[in-house]
Amino acid sequence: MLQLTAIGLALRGGQSVISLASGVLLAHALGPSGRGEYFLFVAAVAVLARVVGLGTSPSAVVFASRYPGALASIHRRLAASLIGLWLIAALIGATVLAIFGAGLVGFSRECAWLALGVLPLAMYEQVWVHLMVGMRRVVGMNVVQMSSGLAALALNVVLVVLTPGGVAAAVAIYCGVLLAKTPVMAWFVWRSSLQFVTDEPAPSTQAMLSFSLRGYPNALATLLWSRLPAFVLDIVHGSGSVGLFSVAQQVLEQLLLPVQATQDAIYKSVARLPRPGATAAMNRYLRLGLWSMVPIALLAGALAPSAVPLVFGPLFDRSAAVFQILLISLLASVVPALLSPYLFGQLQRPGLASMVAWVRVLFALGLSLVLAPVFAELGVAAALAIADVCSTLLILMLYVRIAATPVAQAVLPRTSDFGGVLRRVHP
Repeated sequence: MLQLTAIGLALRGGQSVISLASGVLLAHALGPSGRGEYFLFVAAVAVLARVVGLGTSPSAVVFASRYPGALASIHRRLAASLIGLWLIAALIGATVLAIFGAGLVGFSRECAWLALGVLPLAMYEQVWVHLMVGMRRVVGMNVVQMSSGLAALALNVVLVVLTPGGVAAAVAIYCGVLLAKTPVMAWFVWRSSLQFVTDEPAPSTQAMLSFSLRGYPNALATLLWSRLPAFVLDIVHGSGSVGLFSVAQQVLEQLLLPVQATQDAIYKSVARLPRPGATAAMNRYLRLGLWSMVPIALLAGALAPSAVPLVFGPLFDRSAAVFQILLISLLASVVPALLSPYLFGQLQRPGLASMVAWVRVLFALGLSLVLAPVFAELGVAAALAIADVCSTLLILMLYVRIAATPVAQAVLPRTSDFGGVLRRVHP
């Protein structure tokens, strides 16, 4: 598992560097306002994909990990479900656009149609990523994502920086890269399914959709938590303020890559271990994950005031303070992120995770409506941090009660934890 985490971390690190480089280029080329417009388009596509997908992403990771021999059937049924859901959404979306016309939710008519057109590709990407995690194909998954990131970076240099195409060019690159990598993702699933051909019966479409609907509120809330406050900020202060906030949020998301790599690596083992073993392993992952991120957060917070304007430009100077506030969210989000495999794969209780996730979303939204008009992007960052801390305390309390484990075993560090890792790295 440690080797898989290290490989995943290295590949995630490559993605992080590429994503950050693209973000820096777009920040310098588009400025806060243009950067904000681009962020809002990408966020809108991501939110629509999660809304229309009805929770198929968490369903994919759970069933792929539990029925590896039925990967091909699971993939076909999920893909068919996505096409059907998109057709329904396209009909509704076309009707709404025909009635309301241009300017809907701050987007031009062309952008709205484009978002609707690339929606099935974004939906499939979300499901594909979760399928690969469930099959522990994190290396192949990250290679594809890193390659597409490199392609987007090169195109941004040519079409946005050297040939100033503005926000329209940046949006076109995002959509074009998503279109180009879709057949590659499908090929990866096909190749993986050939390695696990067995007589194992596949779960029915009804069973997968039933589980998807149970996990749907959590999947939706997880994304809305990080994206919805940006739309509130856009309504109150415009895309320039969103641009300042989005830079800080993007840098923060790169710092989460060790946690994401660990989550990818532990999902299958946590889901399949007997309950006592899964709980003991989960406690160790929580301790390691939480305390490994503390020095990273402290160092990032100290460097932010000088590093952010240096890298992104003086126009983004205010993003440094936003980033420092969001570092509280970084530490708080470690616990729910690592607990996800336990709640979904081991306990199979997506409803519990959904409840906590929606508490976080509603709390963050309410605080954003109060704080954003006065403090702009700083208020939204504070709203997210407060909501994250409160929801983390809630989910940790529920975990220790359900798993019948002392809270100290879940959060207080032990010398043996880090010593075990060092012995594996330096035997």
